[in-house]
Amino acid sequence: LEGHQKRVGVVKFHPVAENVLLTASADKTIKFWDIKKGKEMLSFDTAIPQSVSWDKQGKVMAFSSKDKKLRLFDPRANKTVHERAGHTGAKGFRVTWMNKLNKIFTVGSNKLAERHYMFFDPRKMDEPLLEDTIDVGAGIIMPFYDEDTSILYLAGKGDGNIRFYEVDDKGDLLHHISAFKSSNPQKGMCMVPKYALDSSKCEVTRLMKLERNSVTPIRFRVPRKSTSFQKDIFPDTYSYEPALDAAAWFKGTDAERKTISMNPKDNPYSSSDFKETEFVEVEKQKETVLPNKVSSPKDLQAQNEQFRERIKKLEKENFQLTQKIKELESEKEEETKEEENVDEDLDDSLM
Repeated sequence: LEGHQKRVGVVKFHPVAENVLLTASADKTIKFWDIKKGKEMLSFDTAIPQSVSWDKQGKVMAFSSKDKKLRLFDPRANKTVHERAGHTGAKGFRVTWMNKLNKIFTVGSNKLAERHYMFFDPRKMDEPLLEDTIDVGAGIIMPFYDEDTSILYLAGKGDGNIRFYEVDDKGDLLHHISAFKSSNPQKGMCMVPKYALDSSKCEVTRLMKLERNSVTPIRFRVPRKSTSFQKDIFPDTYSYEPALDAAAWFKGTDAERKTISMNPKDNPYSSSDFKETEFVEVEKQKETVLPNKVSSPKDLQAQNEQFRERIKKLEKENFQLTQKIKELESEKEEETKEEENVDEDLDDSLM
């Protein structure tokens, strides 16, 4: 997909329509694509977007931008539904639309480098329903919200902590539960779709944590002894199946998101055919250590002998590896011939 003139900072699929992709760039544009056709369908000029989140039906999107404003925008009508000041910190802020509660959550920082959050009612954005300070820190906080359990996870970029809170629709809105702590800082993070979790082990959330040289899964489980399906913590969740095709959405059609059961008996992702990827640690190539530089004839002669021995050893290893490759290639050719013979026999038996 080509169209942006500068670096793309946000890439997000539409929550309801199939093959509809949103991209936001430092060229101050938001574009909508039909990726099946490979075609740009809509494009809008705006401030540099930093974070995007959709409402339940995918009609209106909330996005934060580099000009420190929060906007609600209807792309098909090319209309700004609401615009207001966001967080005043220099590093920008993130936004999450809590669909089932119909609340908008933003998290960023102020001029004093205090990281803090705000809650809004999208029907009345003039004043926040709640705002409070979290701590003092330089890293951006990445929010992840579980619609089914109403648990909000806040992961600080550059530190190893993940705070999690219960969100309700009354009173104080946000209630701190606990925190996951690690000495390894996170460079980035994403949330695994709910339908891919292991409900048999009461796994309610899995975050994939990007570290310096690895990606680490962090699982959150509810401690229950019962092995039966826990319907109270696993209601039907949003499905991976789209409710609309791209053409219908761009023409103005709306639809509710489809849902899928979390019961292993009904969830195809809980079948034996679905297996979690095994992470294999790749052995790193050892760094070549060269001898120190020398200048005297005696030391040069000794060093020359060391190099000669090393070359002989490497040539021997190279010869052995070459022979091994030839043996493997020969075995592969024999296997291919046997498979061809089996296929011919099968064809003959079916004729």
